[in-house]
Amino acid sequence: GGIYWITDQIAVDAGFGMWAHDNGTDTNTNFTISGGVPYALVSGDRVNFYVRPGAIFKSIDLGDDTATEILLSGSLMFEVFVTDDFSVSASQGFGIDIMDPPEGDSTTDFGTLGNSWTNFGFFYYLPASK
Repeated sequence: GGIYWITDQIAVDAGFGMWAHDNGTDTNTNFTISGGVPYALVSGDRVNFYVRPGAIFKSIDLGDDTATEILLSGSLMFEVFVTDDFSVSASQGFGIDIMDPPEGDSTTDFGTLGNSWTNFGFFYYLPASK
């Protein structure tokens, strides 16, 4: 994934992931697409505080059929720069999780992201082109 800062205060981020799951008889391939719009509420020299609305789409291969999941989220993120190019972050938020299985009714759940745990991240910022 990556992030692009449009201004000093607003950015767009996007990511893509694939993973395989071996269910004993087959290997199923799943994928995820995610995106968000981080907005800096407070920016400092070494510390930043963001609000980030975002969305995640998952396609889950169940062998004979496919389930889809959409997560709409809103989170707060605190970022601290350890060096000029490397930072660590912690975020917490809420989400609306919409699961559409191949059989049965769709479900919609509301809750915090990461359950009761805070999500942690590490970021390396590539040098900007001049």
